[in-house]
Amino acid sequence: MRQLDSRLLRENFLKADNALRNSGIKLIDELTKEAKLKDKRIPKDEVLHFPADDVIDSQSGCQYFLHRHSSEYAEDSLHIHFFRRWSPPELNLADGDTIPTHLAALELSPEGEPLGWFTVNQWIVGDYWQTAEGTVALFEDWMINQSDEGRGDLMNPICHEWLVALMQLHLHGTIADLLEERDQKLDVMVDQNPNINVLEDRSIEVFGFKSINTTL
Repeated sequence: MRQLDSRLLRENFLKADNALRNSGIKLIDELTKEAKLKDKRIPKDEVLHFPADDVIDSQSGCQYFLHRHSSEYAEDSLHIHFFRRWSPPELNLADGDTIPTHLAALELSPEGEPLGWFTVNQWIVGDYWQTAEGTVALFEDWMINQSDEGRGDLMNPICHEWLVALMQLHLHGTIADLLEERDQKLDVMVDQNPNINVLEDRSIEVFGFKSINTTL
């Protein structure tokens, strides 16, 4: 999937959004259904992932998970982290080995409505860092075609399709802007603190947040 025009992206998301709403399926319920949560309440614990071993399509390298915890910008944050697992040629990984690169996180309401996107520091997710341009290019064809056994395969595929459409709708706009702002802030921080590894600075958690409106 390469960059599509904005009108087609809006149409794709509207189709996926209508399908999800008309189905009566709830994204958060699908992500947590194997966890058997008491009163369906997601614990505020950054270590807990839903599903427990993440959603992963090992064929495409696409990965995501939901969790809830406090953060730099919110006392209570429910969000999904998006990754792409790949094998960068410069790392000379063994055949079949991959490493994740993080795109951004999607903030959700308790009902699963998308509220905004935000970018985080490397120490948060421990990913293989890429520039804004390189990150966007890596996620242009992000797609969950067939999640691995025990890693999202019991979820209704309509949830994966909705997330793909939402990401693609914002990838070259809101998300790309956030990543560019992240890189610009990093350049300034590195210049101001040449003896500090800014990517490992625990005092820097979130680089930026942008609200979104999915009413089309």
